[in-house]
Amino acid sequence: MTLAKVVPLSSCVCLTLLMMSPGCGDVKAPASSASPPPSFQTTPIPKPTQIAIEPGSLLTEQDFVPALKATGAKFIVITVFMADCAPCITESLQLADRRAAWRSTGVEILGIGMSEKPVDARRFFKQTGERTNFPLYTARWFPEKEKIEATPALFIFTPDGERLFRFDGESGENLSELINAKLEELLTKAK
Repeated sequence: MTLAKVVPLSSCVCLTLLMMSPGCGDVKAPASSASPPPSFQTTPIPKPTQIAIEPGSLLTEQDFVPALKATGAKFIVITVFMADCAPCITESLQLADRRAAWRSTGVEILGIGMSEKPVDARRFFKQTGERTNFPLYTARWFPEKEKIEATPALFIFTPDGERLFRFDGESGENLSELINAKLEELLTKAK
């Protein structure tokens, strides 16, 4: 019987095969040395393109730009939410619906909660019917730094951390429509 065991070692995953069968320890010479020993081919394990982020994971100010760069996107849309904000849930679901189309053009989405409690981001995730398909972080420093007073609030950033645009929820307009128009403009200029 062959068992496969995945063992995480720092940033890599190693696959260990254990041979467990009767007589496994008995080594016998082959009956005929005319046939070559079997050859084994190894297939490299592909690197993941998207790492699953637990809703409510802490995003520190020092990790902000590296997180933006890690998306591999040209532009990053950041949505700021509160757990019990109905318009935030609506915006999140609209952004989730657009994510696949945006990703194909080089745009990624990140969510940042107004609360410092990871449980609030997890509650928000559940309130969206677990349909939010982008990372939801806890980063209380971000709303404070950006002086956000109403949610939802949407931003467009470059991977280097440069804020290009800000859209506040208090305007009453459909923010995802506004952001979509601005992204089309930015992507056209970037070509």
